[in-house]
Amino acid sequence: MKKVQPGQRLKIAAADYNAFVDAALDFQRRQQNNSSGVAQLTSRGTIRIRNTSGADAARFGVLGISAPAILPSTSLAGFQQNLVLDCVTPATGTHEGKFVVLAEPIKNNSIGMAWIAGVCQVQINVIDAAHLFADVKNADATKLDSGVAGGAQILWKESGTGSKWAIIRFVQSILPHAPICE
Repeated sequence: MKKVQPGQRLKIAAADYNAFVDAALDFQRRQQNNSSGVAQLTSRGTIRIRNTSGADAARFGVLGISAPAILPSTSLAGFQQNLVLDCVTPATGTHEGKFVVLAEPIKNNSIGMAWIAGVCQVQINVIDAAHLFADVKNADATKLDSGVAGGAQILWKESGTGSKWAIIRFVQSILPHAPICE
């Protein structure tokens, strides 16, 4: 791709033109999503996160959700229009059920995409082959720990124990039922 000067005859390759159209359509789509004032989860269950863990994080890594990157007390309009979560190295006792799996590598203090819902691949430290769930592994941004309960249901995993590739489905929170009064 090369820029042209006013009055210069324009010759453009089909691949360059298509790249331009794709970029323009993507920009239009993002502008429409941002102008609605409503944060949107992508159809793949991903959102934008900022890696504030202090280290670069790899694709399929695991980070704990810390806080919104833009607080309403700092900028209400920014908070309402830009859903970006700050994410840190996960800690047990804090991030169970509150984690993301990175859809791409994200450098420290950079923004990228991560799964927060739906189905994705991840590595799991399989403690017991019979475990059907997984959740954060303390101080480990590379994998989850298997368990009898957790923030993710294991749909499939490699056989055996130890570090294994798996496919998980994020578990939706279920609020306890209120007592029924008669």
